[in-house]
Amino acid sequence: MPHETTAAMNAATPQGGSQGGVASPASPRPVPQWRKNRDRMDGMSLGIEMGLSVVLGWYLGKLFDDYFQTAPWGMAFFLLAGILAAGKAVLRFYKQAKKVMAVREPGQDVADRMGSKGDKVVARRAEVRS
Repeated sequence: MPHETTAAMNAATPQGGSQGGVASPASPRPVPQWRKNRDRMDGMSLGIEMGLSVVLGWYLGKLFDDYFQTAPWGMAFFLLAGILAAGKAVLRFYKQAKKVMAVREPGQDVADRMGSKGDKVVARRAEVRS
């Protein structure tokens, strides 16, 4: 009886049991156009974000100093905070850019495996034809 239940379970699985088939790796999906545009816009807005962080820090420090009569300490603190916020934006962009550059385009693995061999084959074909 136990043998029959095992056979019935193997027949019920899509690949005929746990040892029947080898799982194929998932093929990479192409990156949608909206995601490429978002990544480009993120890079273009980095300079604006850095500049506004520093200017906003300076302005908040000036307001703080004027209100509490603490010049120049408020401006120094908030200006430093703005510079640190700009640095954090650069690090965030760097991490995002590393992720984007790690994504491979479809067919890129084949081109990498060919390496310089593919260039030599193309050059030989060109020599034979001419």
